[in-house]
Amino acid sequence: MPYEVIVDNINREEWERYAREFADYNIYQTQAYQGNRAEMDNQEVSRIVIRDENGKVVTMCHVRIKHIKLLTLKIGYVQWGPLVRGRDGTLKCSSPALKALRKAYVGTKVDVLRVVPNACNDEEGRTLVRILRAAGFAHASSIKPYRTLMLPVNVSEEELRKRLSKSF
Repeated sequence: MPYEVIVDNINREEWERYAREFADYNIYQTQAYQGNRAEMDNQEVSRIVIRDENGKVVTMCHVRIKHIKLLTLKIGYVQWGPLVRGRDGTLKCSSPALKALRKAYVGTKVDVLRVVPNACNDEEGRTLVRILRAAGFAHASSIKPYRTLMLPVNVSEEELRKRLSKSF
């Protein structure tokens, strides 16, 4: 399936409109957050949108690029992305789309592309990992997975404390 790959040629309004179509859109994939982080850490930010043959956006993300001048190395970092899950909860992208993402950056804009997906250790998360591997990404076993505690906001503090294990 042919993909249209758009790198750094999308305005803020279009980005926000496309991003709102993804259930996994999060603060780490906003222009405001990535712009601030890049400025603080002397990095640059790149944006990519990948559309299928019907013009539908199947994945998109911000890539923060760090230049390590001493090593003449550029590392791209996708934080809690790329966006892959549609509003209906299904995965919108495939390994060829993620291969297109990798191809757009590795060897041209960066030497290494590090992707930290917004994925849980459930069936959907494992499917995303399989898709990433099929696209040529490798798991870095030396990096510990993130641990996120998800709590309901419609219960009392007392009820929350009851639900937490004794280790907290």
